[in-house]
Amino acid sequence: MGLNGGICPAERAYYLDAFANRFLVFGAERPGDIAECEDVATELSCAGVRVLLICPGKRQGDIRDGELVDLWRRMLSGQPACLTHVDPFGCGTSIAERCRVHKLVLIGDNLVIQGKNGRTRSFVNVGATVLPARLRALARVLQSGVDGVNLVAPGGLAEELFTYAGSGTLLTWGEYGEVRRVGFRDYVAVAALLRHGCDLGYLRPRSPDVLEGILPRSLVFFADGDHPAGVVALQTEPYQGSGFAELEALFTISRYQGEGVGRRLVSAAVEEARQDGLDGVFAVTMNADVAGFFVSCGFVEVLLHAVPAAKWEGYPQDRRCMVRAFRVLFSSH
Repeated sequence: MGLNGGICPAERAYYLDAFANRFLVFGAERPGDIAECEDVATELSCAGVRVLLICPGKRQGDIRDGELVDLWRRMLSGQPACLTHVDPFGCGTSIAERCRVHKLVLIGDNLVIQGKNGRTRSFVNVGATVLPARLRALARVLQSGVDGVNLVAPGGLAEELFTYAGSGTLLTWGEYGEVRRVGFRDYVAVAALLRHGCDLGYLRPRSPDVLEGILPRSLVFFADGDHPAGVVALQTEPYQGSGFAELEALFTISRYQGEGVGRRLVSAAVEEARQDGLDGVFAVTMNADVAGFFVSCGFVEVLLHAVPAAKWEGYPQDRRCMVRAFRVLFSSH
């Protein structure tokens, strides 16, 4: 978090850019939520996002085809399109399905889904979960081609749409993301993700040049279409001839922590190293929680001299006294 309404400007700018030229439908359950929706919708529209806001009103029934075309024209003009309906959620759901928008956002009380521990569930795969009765129509919406449905509590709309942490629940049909290699089109966003990890202290400080040097060897978890939510890299150049690669720059943004993203990233990196014919992968850390995570991913703690000697060339002595090393070997080698 930072300035600009409590939201980090870089995070806000990233999401505004990611949503550009896409169509979003907002459904506000209460009149008291309209002002919040209008503020966010206006900001999105100014950034080239097409927004339809549906508010409580007396209108009933389906929206006619001609009205949909009028709403579409208004969105293209650079302003939010507004519509009132006695059932904003039902109307928004119907329009999202008919028009295959990118995202449906519902704002209201008791929408956000809670886990057994009482914490907000950031993601729910609707294909593998039974939704509460009032939300079951959303499964059909997602099957129709809508990328995601965001359920948001009043007051949390900007945080949900413009921050890495989010505030509500994102519904998707099937897995909510995939791990893939970084391409040129991803470099700016992934570099920002790496800087964010450094700023928060999850990744050790690196210069911009060093951070950008990680990009070509990075694997990234892209969520909700193409939003980078986690990153890991395999470093091989210093260890040529050793048969090993180092797992480095592992970071997952807060909203995705605990959702299995880190495990999927590590699994993908290890498998890539295996396919490349290496003997194994190693990692080092001073963090006890990260150490436990590596063990849970199948790594075994080893003595420092059990990893390539090149790792310790120029390594700060004060850090070496505290660091722990972990390694996974491939049985076929």
